[in-house]
Amino acid sequence: KKRYNKQRLHSLSMMRETIRILNSCRENHVHILCLKGPVLALQYYPDISMRHMLDLDFLISEEDIIALHKILTELGYETIHPELFNSSLHWNVFRKSKHHIPYIHKKELFPVEIHFRLFKNLHILPNSHLDIANRYKIHTYNQSHFYTLEEVDNLLFLFVHGSIHKWCLLKWLTDIAYCSYSHFNA
Repeated sequence: KKRYNKQRLHSLSMMRETIRILNSCRENHVHILCLKGPVLALQYYPDISMRHMLDLDFLISEEDIIALHKILTELGYETIHPELFNSSLHWNVFRKSKHHIPYIHKKELFPVEIHFRLFKNLHILPNSHLDIANRYKIHTYNQSHFYTLEEVDNLLFLFVHGSIHKWCLLKWLTDIAYCSYSHFNA
């Protein structure tokens, strides 16, 4: 029971931080999609604390990266790649080999990954980040709205994500099971 309560507190803290980031994005007119994490747990799991999470993942268009960087900095986050925002040369080199920018909250130590593509390899689901931006689902929790991948896109993303990481975490298979159950029994 002690472990459950600790996990529940952690999950709720992650959800609170997700809401804080999303509210700031909304106030600044930055469109952002939630990937995995507490929003996935909210969507598919019977209890948010059933899904362990370490970081928060968001998908954003490349055009909004500078605006989101400013928002996250104001919220107390810093990136481990500050040079990205100093020159277009750094950014162009980075974006060719990576698909997300990692951040960490200076005080709370919440890790955040800002994805500007779903995957590093552009040939996996080509142009998916562009298509998915037009196909999203809206969820509500405590009067907050979350944009997420549409269910089929989410399921495909979870399959590819797990296979890229060689299924090293059992929770990724559990995510697929809950997502599939929800989709096929709706």
